[in-house]
Amino acid sequence: MFNLKINTMNYLTKIIIALFIIFSSISTFCQYTIFDNNGMVDIKPTDNAFIVIETEGSSIELYNKVKMYVNQVMNNPEASIIADEKGVFIKWRTYVPEIATFNAGINYEVNIKYNTSISCKDNKIKVVVNIFDGEVDNGTRSWPLTYTRGGVSYYGIYKKNGIITNVGQNIKTNIETYFNDMLKSIELSLSNEPKKDDW
Repeated sequence: MFNLKINTMNYLTKIIIALFIIFSSISTFCQYTIFDNNGMVDIKPTDNAFIVIETEGSSIELYNKVKMYVNQVMNNPEASIIADEKGVFIKWRTYVPEIATFNAGINYEVNIKYNTSISCKDNKIKVVVNIFDGEVDNGTRSWPLTYTRGGVSYYGIYKKNGIITNVGQNIKTNIETYFNDMLKSIELSLSNEPKKDDW
């Protein structure tokens, strides 16, 4: 049995506990989505194929921040944006090489292409991620990457019975990390005030 007196804790112990609480909150807060055999879904029990991020701002203000985010993170935003309805909706396409790698005798790289769609309403946005293409490449040959394995001509992340494959676990983890980091950066871009170019 422990008998801890808070008022006798030294300064360093208080800092360590405070940092632990902060980082525990951040790691929980950053988990928006999981990747299952249906694709990207909300981590909440609703199993929505979209994620809602609540934040302050009118629909046009949030749209402008999302548009600024796309312009900042994409190498060629004009070519990447495939749908744009001012103040309401924006959709863009992204290619991610080497989102995961694995070794099965030789090294393989996993590359994906996906669309991100964001709809804006007052005080919230809805994010839909659609991974529409993926491939596994060993440098000389590539195979399509699919959610569910159904044959030897392509790689599946999940088996037909819903159990994840050995290779799929690594791919799933990397994809989840990538998209949760992306959603976190989108949320941060919505909460930050635009920087003034005052130089």
